[in-house]
Amino acid sequence: MRSSRKSVIDVLKQDHKKVKKLFATFEQSKNSEKQKLLTEIIEELMIHSTVEKELVYPLLEEEEEEQGMVAEALEEHHVVEFLLSELSEMEADDEAAITKVKVLSELVQHHIEEEESEILPMLKDSGEDLNGLAQQVLERKEQLRAGEQTEEILSVGTNGRRHRKAS
Repeated sequence: MRSSRKSVIDVLKQDHKKVKKLFATFEQSKNSEKQKLLTEIIEELMIHSTVEKELVYPLLEEEEEEQGMVAEALEEHHVVEFLLSELSEMEADDEAAITKVKVLSELVQHHIEEEESEILPMLKDSGEDLNGLAQQVLERKEQLRAGEQTEEILSVGTNGRRHRKAS
C-alpha cells in the first residue's frame, strides 16, 4: 500500500492543508453552502484531534522538555473541541456562527504553526517509526470516519454537551 510509505508528519501536514482550505472556502462561500462546509470542518478537526491525542502526543509526553509543549497543544485541542461543540448546535449562516468560525480558524492556524514548527520536528527526532505511525493514524481515521467509537468523537470537554456527528 502506497500510503504506508508516508511519514506521519506528511499525513498531519496534509490534514492541516485540508483544514486551512476548508476555512478559506467557508469564508468565501454563499450562505447556502456554509452548513455543508461547517459539517466538514467539524468532522475533519474532530478526527484530526482524536488521532493526535491518541497516537501522536503520547509518544512525546515521555520527554520532560517536550511535556510543556504537548500540554499546551492538548489545551488548544480542548478549546477547539469546545468551539466545535458549540458550532455543531448552530446554523452555519447565523452571524454568531460565522464569527465563531473565524475565531476557530485563527486558533487552528496558530495551533498548526506551533505544531509544524515545534511538535513535528520533535516527533521527527524522536526515533519513532514515523511510517508505521502514519499507517496507524490513517487506519484510525478510517475507523472514525466509518463511525466506529463515535462516542469518543461526539463527547467534548467537561460541559457534557455533544455535537452532531458530521456525515
